[in-house]
Amino acid sequence: MFELTDRDYASYALPDIDLEAQLLAVRSLLSRNRTADEALIEEISRLGKQAQAATGPNSWHLVDHHVDLLHGSVYHDAANSMSAVGMLAPMIESVFVGLFRSIGRQGWPLNSHKRSKRAGEGHEAFWNPQIYFPKPPETHRTDLTLGIPQLVEATGMEAAMAPDYKAVLKALFVYRNRMFHNGFEWPKATRAEFASLIETEGWPDDWFSRATSGGEPWVFYMSELLIERCFEVLDKALDGAGRHIRELSRELGWKEEVIKTAPETKTE
Repeated sequence: MFELTDRDYASYALPDIDLEAQLLAVRSLLSRNRTADEALIEEISRLGKQAQAATGPNSWHLVDHHVDLLHGSVYHDAANSMSAVGMLAPMIESVFVGLFRSIGRQGWPLNSHKRSKRAGEGHEAFWNPQIYFPKPPETHRTDLTLGIPQLVEATGMEAAMAPDYKAVLKALFVYRNRMFHNGFEWPKATRAEFASLIETEGWPDDWFSRATSGGEPWVFYMSELLIERCFEVLDKALDGAGRHIRELSRELGWKEEVIKTAPETKTE
């Protein structure tokens, strides 16, 4: 007998998003970018060997060309990293916004988490994970990296999340903000601040790579490991949220039509 999976239940909670198609498109473009990276690396290596073997004026020309390619590869890698974070961050943000918008309805049990105490379910932005409620609640502000965990905890969905989801999301969105506000080459103070943040947050050393200039950080890149970790965190969140929705739908007697219908959430 056919039975809906946990992922199906999560998909019902995202009626306006064709997430599987989005994931396929993102992975496809990332794959093409990796292929282009490999081709560039091979070309740089080939040219370097030619420059070493050449003599006379031809050698000078090849060396200059090799140096130009090496220099340009810094920006090539930065463009690929910008592409990756530019696709992953908004997609993941839209998933969490959509999920919480869908479960933000009468009957969803809330615990005594501080978000519930500070804002109350009746607050127009309560179910918006883009909004964080500090103390006092009147000072609520836009902060996705804190808003998502607040709602995860208030709805008892911690078990649905990867153990390191907070760190992964913060690394992703902080890097997104730095790249989108500063481009490939950030101000020196911003570079130093981000290098320090990696240490203070305890993010793994292999989440970000960097090019250096004069021994100091120059350009930061998302690593393949962090990119893949973002996909894994998203997959676990969807499966866990779907399982949570499935269990509560049975407990509360929700029908499939109710799961698919959700109130709008205002974004401040």
